[in-house]
This record gives sequence, structure tokens and C-alpha cells, in this order.
Amino acid sequence: MFYRKSDCMVALFAVAGTVAALPEVAPRQIASASSWRVLPVFGGGYVQNVVVAPSNPSRWYTYVDVGGPYRSDDGGRSWKPIHAAMPPEMRDVWADHVRALSVDPRNADTFVIAAGDRFAKPAGVYITRDGGRTFRQTLTARFYGDGNRRWMGQCMARNPRNPNILFCGEDWDGIFRSDDGGETWRKMGLERTWITDIRIDPDYPDTLYVCAPKLPMSRQIRPGDPRERETGFFRSDDGGETWQRSPTEAIPSETVQITGQPRLLGLFEGRHVLCSDDGGATWRPFEEGLPVRPDGVKLVYVDDGNFQALATGPDFWLVGNTRGAIFRRGMADGAWQPVTRVSAKLGDPVAEHHHRQRAAQGEFWSLSTLIIDPLDPAHWLATDWFHIWETSDAGRTWTSHVIGMSQLVAFTIACDPFTPDNILYGMADLGLSISHDGGATFHGDAPTSGANSIDWSRNTKGLAYCVGGKFGVQFISTRDGGHTWVKPRGDGLPQFRKGMQGDAEKEFAAYTVAVDPVTDDVFLCVSGPSGPDGGGVWRSHDQGETFERVSNGLPEGRNLFKSWEFDGGGEAGWTPQLVFSPNGSAVLSTYNGRCYTLERDGGLRWVPTTIENPSCSRTIAADPFRPGRFLAAIGKTLMESDDGGRTWFNAPAEGWQHGWSVAFDPHVPGLVAGAGHDGIIISGDGGTTWKPLKGGLAYPTGVRRCVVLDRGRLFGLTRGSGVWMRTLR
Repeated sequence: MFYRKSDCMVALFAVAGTVAALPEVAPRQIASASSWRVLPVFGGGYVQNVVVAPSNPSRWYTYVDVGGPYRSDDGGRSWKPIHAAMPPEMRDVWADHVRALSVDPRNADTFVIAAGDRFAKPAGVYITRDGGRTFRQTLTARFYGDGNRRWMGQCMARNPRNPNILFCGEDWDGIFRSDDGGETWRKMGLERTWITDIRIDPDYPDTLYVCAPKLPMSRQIRPGDPRERETGFFRSDDGGETWQRSPTEAIPSETVQITGQPRLLGLFEGRHVLCSDDGGATWRPFEEGLPVRPDGVKLVYVDDGNFQALATGPDFWLVGNTRGAIFRRGMADGAWQPVTRVSAKLGDPVAEHHHRQRAAQGEFWSLSTLIIDPLDPAHWLATDWFHIWETSDAGRTWTSHVIGMSQLVAFTIACDPFTPDNILYGMADLGLSISHDGGATFHGDAPTSGANSIDWSRNTKGLAYCVGGKFGVQFISTRDGGHTWVKPRGDGLPQFRKGMQGDAEKEFAAYTVAVDPVTDDVFLCVSGPSGPDGGGVWRSHDQGETFERVSNGLPEGRNLFKSWEFDGGGEAGWTPQLVFSPNGSAVLSTYNGRCYTLERDGGLRWVPTTIENPSCSRTIAADPFRPGRFLAAIGKTLMESDDGGRTWFNAPAEGWQHGWSVAFDPHVPGLVAGAGHDGIIISGDGGTTWKPLKGGLAYPTGVRRCVVLDRGRLFGLTRGSGVWMRTLR
């Protein structure tokens, strides 16, 4: 059993088998449905920490920047998402974005989380006493589980001698203390700081050390709050009642301390490791043997080698950098020594499928946390951008543990209209994942790092297109159902951005692709300055080899579409901005919410419609069985058009609730799904009447939800927990 640096982790969720071709669902037979299961693509989000319950070494908890926490009951071999049980009010404030987690050492089912999102209203501290099945909020506060300093230390600490005493520190309101295990809290000062780390002296628990380093102004304020934060390294010797600021200008982002030893080690701006023998009043270099991180060189946290993880054993320290290098130093050693990693293997290469197979290179990408078992100094855990890693031989050999953790921002799911077993899955950062067995297994062999939008031809079997990318926009196609992929020439298109976003208003990118069901032409919505040689709508007659601009009727001189991977009204890339009806009519959503329909008389021309679509996400869907009919989920109103999108009216939708997404099943007449605040609703009569789907939110959805239907299969896309599927019957 072990714990350090924060307390967290969780047990896995078993993944189901092959989904064969499903029988068509009678429109009115939708009373029941199978349970949700996650599509088995695991790894992806930034795993920030692991906590092993001191009272039960098989119980682990973990959390991820884009969604969590997770729980394991088998020592990390498998996981299940605790946030699947969070009620809508917790999801509304992004309480699944956990910044810190502390387990009661007396009871593995009792733990406290500090959670929230830097772009949302404050969340706070929540307590559970049943292993994460239910939560209660006990403090409203600002914690940024997805913030750009999320890897820095732990902002929650528990007294090692009295587990009822906890401290937490957040942005602006300072330190809070609880004397009853997290049930109630009181302020303890240090207001106007953004606290990255709290450390309790293991030998003198009334002594606390708090880090509040200087952070870039753009990252240290909440939206609309221009005030500067105070900075400093603070110490209290009376349990937080009073504080002293260190006189030194050097401020660590986190510290560690070996039990029985007064020396503190600290990380400073990712560049330096310093030590203090006087409680943080002064610091001196402690870097002999470490790679030099020169001052004045811009560092980012991904893989530039900045120091990002500290841990302590009984008589040694560990430090790790973002390139995955780990160094060890004994208390009597004069220098750090590199830990030689012989191998790092995926626990199950098929079950743990993801796209960046850095494990094969023995590389930990953007190492975040190191944990040492207090009962076995050779037993360590580490977390990075994709995995939880475990070693039992002091770092020589490692095995990953991510089965059940699908910490992915899902952009799209596209099912082959001819072959139900072919499923294309597009996600943030990692690109395109492909299944040829109905979602039982996936692989990622397509030559792309981005898959924001995917569309299949309804006329040519096996033909599909994919476009997107965070690290450079790419446009690819397949003609054999996703088995092989090519990059069409794309002659005539403006030059797309090659790397990460720069000046989005001046660069060209494409994140939406759509295939005309009548002509089989492929359309791309290109962002950037709209003009004859730039942004707008482009069309190809020859499967993407050559393009022509077809933007007649659209505004010129402005950016009409999303400019990078995560644009789109905060919808995390759920932006199929161009929706075709079977008769070729289409509705186009632009970045400012204005919508247009496609007129074909006398050449292609875009005409403004009577509807606005501010979210620009999957709010508009075309009825596959009634050409020219569209539905639009605009908040509490369901809008309908029956003339190709030209005019819209309030749909006669009995039982419709607040909706963020609407989807037709292209193979089951009348079957429609809507996703909203309180759950998922289903219609069997084309959207005239709606009923709630039992257990509709029994999967980890985050705030906004997106649904896709195909052959009675309902897919739930999430902004940090992958794609989940259940069968309606």
C-alpha cells in the first residue's frame, strides 16, 4: 500500500465484444436499451496522479485533466469512471475535472476531491463515503483540474497523524482547513494567491509549506478578473493560523520532504531543483548530475525536458522531466544518477490501443507524477500524458495500466452506410481510430494526427473522407472502408497550416468535410480570411484531387469557420457545419451563428435562412427518410424545416427537453435521439413525441453531450471520456 503527493485512483470497466449488424428497430419499440459501454480506445488525457488507499492496497484512484476521477479495485489493472455517477449539477461546473484527491487512510471508500474548470463558474470540494457512487459538495471554490499548471504539486494535503484535518488551496481565496474530514471548511488566509502545492511536515504536522509561484497573467486570472495574484513561499508553524512569507525571491512550484529529515526539495519554474535546510528561508542549488535547463529559454510542459515530478523514498529522492527521464539521489550522494529504464511495455497492446505508441520507444511523454510505495522503496508509479506506469524493480522495467480509462476528447463517430462493422472514430490530439468489427477493437493506421470531421459517401461503397489536426491540418481519404488511406492532392485549395495554430485569423485550415449524397462531390469548409483564394466553401468533383471555391452568397473578408481544433462555440470540435439532406439540400452553419441553405438553380449559391445556430455543433440534423426536412436543437426549442432549410418553425415536439444535440438514425425510419442537460431523449416517430431514455446519463458525459445514431446503436460523444455506446431495442 502506498500514498504520496495526493491520494487517488480507480478500477476498470470491462469492454464488450463485437457488435454485429443489428436488426432494424421498429420506431415505437424503444422502451428498453442495453447498458452503456465505452469504445475500447484508452489513454489520451493527461493522467495527473495516482492515489492508493492506505487501508486497501488494491483500491487505487486516479484523475485526468479532461475528465475523472477513475477507480480501480484490482491494483490498477482495470478502471471504471467514477464521474459516470455524477449528477447534472456537478457536470454543469466541470466537477469531473479534478485538481486533487485525498483518500481517508482509515476507509478506502471515503475520499475528497477538489475540482473545477478555469473557464467555468467555480466548482469546489466534494466528499464521498461510498467509493464515488454519490458526492456531496462541502466547499465552493476555484480549482482548475484542466489548468495550464495542473501538473504542479498537490493543492490538497491531509494531516499524517490526524486524518480528520485537511487543507486545500485554490485560486484567489487562499487556504481552507477542515477538522472533520472535509465536511466543513474555514478560511486560513493567503488570499489573492493561486496555490499550486501544500506540504505538511511529516514529523511536525502543525508545520505547513505552501507554494504560490508567479504565473503568466493570462493564466493566473479567472475570466473577467484582471487583478494580480500575490506570490510567495509561505510557512505556518501553528496549523495554518498564521503565516510567514519566505524572504527569498525564489518560489518553488512544489516541494517534498523525507520523513525524519528537515531538508526540503523544490522545483523552480521547471528549470531548477533547489534544496533548503532552514524551512524555505533560503535555497541553494541541488542539481549536480541533472541536465542543465538554461534560464531565458522558453519552456513548455510537453517534451522539452523541464522538471515536473518529485518523490521521496525512505532515504532518497526522485526527480523526473517531461522527456520521461528519471533521476535518483540518495541522501549521502553527491549527485543525481539517471535511472536506467530497460523496457516500458503496454500491459495489453490490443486492449490499451492508442495512437502514440511511445511505450514502444521506452518513453514517458510529459511525465507528471512519481509515487514511491512507503512499504517497498523499489515499487514506484508514474503518470504521463497517456498512462499510469508501474515498476517493481526501482525503474528498470515498467508496465502500463490504462484499461478502462478512455480519457479522450471525442470529435466524431462515423459509421459506414454499407458495412455496419466499419466505424471511424475521430478525437483530439490523437487523430483517427478505426474499427472493422463493430467497435470491439480499434487501430490507428491512418496517416493523420487529426480527425475533427469524417463523412462517408452514400453512393460509393467504402469511400470516406477525414479532415482535421492540431499539429497541422490534413485531408485524407479511404476507398476500401478504412483499411488503407491516401492523401488526395487537393489542388486549388489554399495552403493549410502545417503546425500548431499561429495567427488563426490569417491562416487557413479545414475542420469540416461533407459528401453530397446526390453528386458524390466532397465539400470542405475552410477557415481563415474569406476570399477568392482563401477561406470559404470548396468543392471537389474528383474525390479530392482538385477543388474549386463555391462560396457565392457567403460574406467575404471574414473568417466563417472554426480556425483550430477546439474552436466551435466551446463544443470541443463537434462542428459538422455542413449538413446534407438525401435530395442534396443542405444547411451550412458559420462561426457567427448565421446559417445558409444551398440553392442549386443556375449554379451553387448560399442563401441566408431564418434560423441561427450559435453553438455551431451537432444541433442540426437531416431526416434521412424525408428529403428536405431538417431538425435543429436550439436550446429548449426544437426547430424544423421541411423546405430544405429555407424557412424554420417550432416543431410539434411533445416531451422535448433542453437539447444540445439531435441525430437521426439513417437506417431506422423515425428513430431520433436528442441530448440535453438532464439526459438523453428518444423519439420513434421522427421527432413528434419524445421520451427520456432510462439511464441516459449513466456514462461520463461532462457538461455538453453529443449523440450519433446508426442501426439502433446510440453513441454518446464526450469532451474527455471517449465515446460510449448502447443498443436501443
